[in-house]
Amino acid sequence: MVAAVDPWHAREGAVGLDDAVLEAATALGSIPGAVLKVYHAAPEWEQVLRTTPELRSAPEVVQPDIRSAYREQIAGRVRELARRHNVPAASIQIGEGEASEALPRYVNAQAADIVVLGAQSRSLIKRIMIGHTAERVLDQLDADLLVVKSRQFRSPVSRESPHRVERLDVR
Repeated sequence: MVAAVDPWHAREGAVGLDDAVLEAATALGSIPGAVLKVYHAAPEWEQVLRTTPELRSAPEVVQPDIRSAYREQIAGRVRELARRHNVPAASIQIGEGEASEALPRYVNAQAADIVVLGAQSRSLIKRIMIGHTAERVLDQLDADLLVVKSRQFRSPVSRESPHRVERLDVR
C-alpha cells in the first residue's frame, strides 16, 4: 500500500490532509500482511528554480548547496509527518517530478494494491490552474485508490439527501 503525501500543500488550505491520509493508510495497514510505504513527489529542481525568482539570482557556485538544503527540508517534513503516525523512516520514499507522473510510476513499480491519496475541493478555475492529482492519476494506476478528504471538509450534500454516505471514523 502506498500513502501519497504532500507536506507543502498545507499552505493551500489543506491543513490536516496528510494526517488524514496517513490515519486511513495506517488503519488499512493493520491488515495482516499489509506493507505501508509513504511517498512524496517533490517538484524537479529545475522547476523550483524557474518558479522561485530568489533562487534564479543565486550564484551558480552555491546552487548545489541550496538544492541539498531544499531536498533536506522536503525530507524533514515527510519524516516528521511519518513519525507522527509511527511509520518508520525506512518506509518513506521521495521521488522527483510532477506528482501525476511520478506517483503512478512509483506505485506500479512497487506493485501496490492500494493507494491512499488526499484530495481538496476546489473551484473549477482552481482545478484548471492548479490541477487535481487524484483525477490525473486514476487511469494510470494498477491499484485501487482511496481518496481522503481533510477533517475540515464540509460536504455541500445535505444530511437529508438520499445520496449521502455516512463518514466512518477510521480510528
